[in-house]
Amino acid sequence: MPCYNSSATVASSIQSVLQQTYTDLELVIVDDGSTDNTLKVISAFNDNRIQLVKQKNAGVCAARNNALKKATGEFIAFLDSDDTWAPDCLEKLHKAFEKDNETALVYCGWQNVGIEGPGGEPFIPPDYERPDKLALLLRACRWPIHATLTRREKIKAQGAFDSRFRTAEDFYLWLKIAITSKIVLVPEVLAYYHHHTG
Repeated sequence: MPCYNSSATVASSIQSVLQQTYTDLELVIVDDGSTDNTLKVISAFNDNRIQLVKQKNAGVCAARNNALKKATGEFIAFLDSDDTWAPDCLEKLHKAFEKDNETALVYCGWQNVGIEGPGGEPFIPPDYERPDKLALLLRACRWPIHATLTRREKIKAQGAFDSRFRTAEDFYLWLKIAITSKIVLVPEVLAYYHHHTG
């Protein structure tokens, strides 16, 4: 979880991790040089599954890559400090890996929270494992970064996040993983992308 001046939202994001039905997890939070009360909010949580890492402001790619260096799990999930998961998100994504050792990445449905109209409707991405997989993938990334669970070795093999990108760094990483490995859809809305001022 990368954080930068997230004092208004980070508590909800942390809670959504700690309330997961899949409890064998670690939460690596990287504070990217916040100047507000973000560190104070994070420090209020007393849970030995949380590891707080501080760095000078270097951007979201550097923060995520720093978290990857500290993480010890076989599987990696990313959650930004203003988004949330359904309580059974990690459990359901993890179960999809148990069915197939060849799977590199599992992704799920998601929903925008805080916007009106069709953009706020629940959304299930397509199943990309079909003959035109590459063409479909190149059109757009149909899931946000926090709607995935990925084998750590696959992320490492692709060099993690490319810090040349200010946006869509996750799309680039998912492309590199998905064109060489199997990805699996869990067709349920399990992740929430929160829109807010700022």
